[in-house]
Amino acid sequence: MRSPRGGVDFDAFPRKERMGGQIIKQVLQRSPLLVVLDGVASPALHLAVCDAFSQPGMWSWGHTSLGGAAGSRNDTPFWKCNQDTLQGSRAVQVLSCLVSNLASQVTGKALQVQRLYANGHTAGQGGSIHVDEADTENYAAIYYANAEWQPSWMGHTHYLPGTLKDLKGKEAQALDISLSVLPKPQRLAIHDGRQCHLGSAPHRTFSGLRVTVAWKFAVKDD
Repeated sequence: MRSPRGGVDFDAFPRKERMGGQIIKQVLQRSPLLVVLDGVASPALHLAVCDAFSQPGMWSWGHTSLGGAAGSRNDTPFWKCNQDTLQGSRAVQVLSCLVSNLASQVTGKALQVQRLYANGHTAGQGGSIHVDEADTENYAAIYYANAEWQPSWMGHTHYLPGTLKDLKGKEAQALDISLSVLPKPQRLAIHDGRQCHLGSAPHRTFSGLRVTVAWKFAVKDD
């Protein structure tokens, strides 16, 4: 693919592959796995999911990436919607079935959901670098649940080339961003849970809540 202005060659970028229907797949990284799917939910389902998160009583304050106490110097708190609350939303449950099937298809594994929750970030409320599960093969899916997102609002999910051991000591200072995923509406990112990553804060020109729905999957025993 070439820039509309010409002269810039983007052929090194990941190829897009249609999976049927409206879903478009991009494999950004094969090992550890990182796949981005666009158009995952229908427009009607996506708007229903977005509306669910605007209802009173959905959010609580004080969740962190590392599970530390709110106010910890190395772990910035943000908003969270837990699994019990999400189970009351029909739209989220429909989306969850869809995402679970896609995750198994993309990974080629029989997966089971261990956790389901949503995170909410406002300007200045970024997450911390973390892994989902360090010791066993596991996967995660992140659905971007805003009705609109401008690229200038930023709020990317950043993936770093490292695992839990790279977060300790001097090795952590050598970590750098390898790939970033823009929180585009109806987009789903599926990744290996052992890779370092973080959700970044949106730009201050964005006055709302950056909403992501997250699934943590374990591989079923044979």
